[in-house]
Amino acid sequence: MSLATGTIRAKDTAADWVRPRLPAEHRPVLARARAVYLGDRDERWDDDLLPGARPCADFLAAAIDRQRASYGLPNPHA
Repeated sequence: MSLATGTIRAKDTAADWVRPRLPAEHRPVLARARAVYLGDRDERWDDDLLPGARPCADFLAAAIDRQRASYGLPNPHA
């Protein structure tokens, strides 16, 4: 969110901003992570969301890397 909007926000606010912009298959994983962050849920991933956790994380990391590149910032994963 910071790179896209130029503002720094709390993680739950950033999750609210990015969730509708995600492909539908990644939205439940982000919603769970947000709920865990807020203390609304226990951090358990041993259910039907587990298989989607890594693809969601990979998607988000790639999107951040693309955004960084569009600003000419170095890729910390390279």
